[in-house]
Amino acid sequence: MDSRVLWRSCRWIPISGSQPASLEKILGDGASFPCELLNSKVLPPAVVDRLKADSSLKSPYFDPLLKNSRRTYADFIRKMFDSGVIEFRRQCREQVGLFCVWKKSGRQRLVVDGWLTNLWFSDPEPVSLATGTSFGSIEVDDHGPIELAGVDISDAFYNIELPEVLRDLFGLLPLKAIEAGVGEIDGIPLKDNEKVFPVFKAVPMGWTHALWLRQYLHEAVVNDIAGLGHSNRFVDGKVPPTLAPLIHTEYVDNFIAISQTSGEARQAAEAVSVELQRRGLPVHEVEAGMGGETLGWKFEEDRPSVVVTPKRLWKLKMATEELLKRGRASGRLVEIIVGHFAFVGLLCREFLSVFQATYSFIRKQYHEETVLWEQVRRELLWASALLLLVRRDLDSHWSDTVFA
Repeated sequence: MDSRVLWRSCRWIPISGSQPASLEKILGDGASFPCELLNSKVLPPAVVDRLKADSSLKSPYFDPLLKNSRRTYADFIRKMFDSGVIEFRRQCREQVGLFCVWKKSGRQRLVVDGWLTNLWFSDPEPVSLATGTSFGSIEVDDHGPIELAGVDISDAFYNIELPEVLRDLFGLLPLKAIEAGVGEIDGIPLKDNEKVFPVFKAVPMGWTHALWLRQYLHEAVVNDIAGLGHSNRFVDGKVPPTLAPLIHTEYVDNFIAISQTSGEARQAAEAVSVELQRRGLPVHEVEAGMGGETLGWKFEEDRPSVVVTPKRLWKLKMATEELLKRGRASGRLVEIIVGHFAFVGLLCREFLSVFQATYSFIRKQYHEETVLWEQVRRELLWASALLLLVRRDLDSHWSDTVFA
């Protein structure tokens, strides 16, 4: 498909007429905390200048079509303005780049190259999420399978309003006022040839603090719902609460509820859906049922157990077989494959014990493609074969025998 068609027809931003939800609408009186925290992360200009001087970064990456076709870029900017993603300023402190990546759904995701802008900020706050380790640590009784329910926020990043004081750090390539279709800024008229900078009004994906802000807001909304909160939330690094009657987690834009009591998980997801929409965050339809898939994991329909989703399992298995068929690779390529095995191993860490020589190969041959060592081939073959056995039975009993 022609890239011009992709840029003009694919929905990678909210629909026309949308406006991102302000932090005040989402949090009410609690909006001051994230605003003050994010403002405190902005570094002095002198520090930023030194960081830029020490960096090899010169300018952000911009999609060639947008960068080289002024008409296409102007059309694109007007579309973003109509969707509430940007506003216009007469000047900006820093500029970002833009490009798109494909999503599994077949749509495109708009991503900001914010390397230079990110130099203006100190390190983001830590974020605790649920991974395979968390799902595999859940313990249940023998009352039957798991009910899984979830709801996710639509276009999560671009439906949240960026604090006004930070927006000029996310400027885009300037246009003439007539090209941008804007006649005034802050009530002051613009001349047709006057230069204006589009700046992000919504939280851009590519900002180092975007993940923390999205997660913080999601958890804050859920905490205000009766029966949901810190006490029954499960995340990595903490012992999961008991399923009495349910547990839940927020994974950026996904809310997930788990229960062994029919209807409990669905009821929680529906309550979250209503509350998110009330606070200006659009959502997709609630999905619920006995068993189901979420975040790369599958809860079986007839028993309380967790396995790798078939799609992820077979993609990894076939990729490994193709690698073994070729017989050659760089350590960097093998590292990518092993990274996917490591994701699977979060559910059963003992699975990762098959890798030994593979790690040595990655280190020694990282930049050079060469014939795979025989030990590496053997370990990759073992891992591929064991994929079908990676599972966690959540109703398993504890053993009183210790093996070393």
